[in-house]
Amino acid sequence: MVLLKALLERSPQSSQLSSTNASEFVEVDGVSSLISAGANVESEITRQIFRLPPVPSGSSGDLIINTPQLKVTNHGEVTAKNEGTGNAGSVKINARSTFLDQGGKITAATASGEGGNIFLQTESLEMRHSSQISAEAGGSGNGGNITITGFSPADFVVLLEGSKITANAFQGRGGNISINTQALFVCPECQITASSQLGVDGEIEILTPDTSTNQEVLDLPQQITKPEEVVAQVCPAERKQGQSEFIITGRGGLPPRPSEPLSSEALLSFESSPSQATKISGAQITTKPNQAQQLPAMARGWYVNSKGTVILTAATPTPIPYGSGLSSLSC
Repeated sequence: MVLLKALLERSPQSSQLSSTNASEFVEVDGVSSLISAGANVESEITRQIFRLPPVPSGSSGDLIINTPQLKVTNHGEVTAKNEGTGNAGSVKINARSTFLDQGGKITAATASGEGGNIFLQTESLEMRHSSQISAEAGGSGNGGNITITGFSPADFVVLLEGSKITANAFQGRGGNISINTQALFVCPECQITASSQLGVDGEIEILTPDTSTNQEVLDLPQQITKPEEVVAQVCPAERKQGQSEFIITGRGGLPPRPSEPLSSEALLSFESSPSQATKISGAQITTKPNQAQQLPAMARGWYVNSKGTVILTAATPTPIPYGSGLSSLSC
């Protein structure tokens, strides 16, 4: 296990390669913690001890990190930036997962020279709470290029809580940003920019899987289809000539008990079918007025005749108690 929290910085006048390899993870945590191949402006005491110039003039070296997991948190920094007049170095990171949080940074920026390139090969990149990946250039220098990809396309790239990926420039040309991932999530206050204040903006390329190759545009009809145009009349009503109907209207039915008469106000009506008012063989069939208006008396009871048929009657029959045929034993 490798835990990096110390200041690892090379001479600002050298251009040697700085490489970090960790078998489990690399963690850079804290304000004064960094992995650097950069050229920084040091304090006066440090310059006097090492006899360094006030402003570095050389170019930064390159930085390579190989680890399964990289964490840069609490304003920690992985950098090949140049705070002097020279160019920034390149940062190359190979990690299965990369996590930046609470102002963590990966930078290859310059004060006046050319911005360095950042190549991040990772399966997942998560940036939170104002974290930053930057290849910016100040002065007349051009912004560096930032490439984020996986060993195949990265599984996901997430920017949350104001995090930024920038390859901006001041007078020079903005750098290019290329992100190849299965899914990209960028919050509204987060930024991915490759602009230049006085020069030409860079290009941003987002490569994601194409999921719309098999989709087709369907033209829907402008008018709503009427139901009768799509519903088939399979069994239309047939008119049968010479046929009448017997209709009972109301809540009538059987009496509450078999020994009681019908008590409902059932209404009986006889209606002839519409076909009886049509002409048959050139003759008009009509009904006499008194036959059409006269109705039979309301049914008040019922009985069963000798053939077993139920007969409705206007007279109330005398109920006959039902006997079980069993006699009680004498006590």
